[in-house]
Amino acid sequence: MGLFREDGPQTWHPANDDLKERIRECTKLCQERSHDISRIALRYAMDKIDADIVLCGTARVNELESNIKNANNPLTDEEQQTQNDILEKLKGLQGHWEGRELEAFKNRLADIQGTGF
Repeated sequence: MGLFREDGPQTWHPANDDLKERIRECTKLCQERSHDISRIALRYAMDKIDADIVLCGTARVNELESNIKNANNPLTDEEQQTQNDILEKLKGLQGHWEGRELEAFKNRLADIQGTGF
């Protein structure tokens, strides 16, 4: 859902504000070190999460090409250190947003119904 993007999370992302702000700090850290936060996040999903499949959404062909390249190239030692630093920054945060999308949808629906539509 684009939480770990170079431009930071989208304003509509259902994650809580504390998590979004911490992600912005992590993105800035990556930029200072000339690392791509999307690459580091993708490699985390591929290397650290016990899953048979990692799904990546893309909006553009160049993003797909980048994901394919990153999937085939492990992190450098420096990128691995940045990943570890990011994990430390995110430690202890509550990051789930289960139900928040449904709640937002119901609120929007109530607003529409309240206007006579």
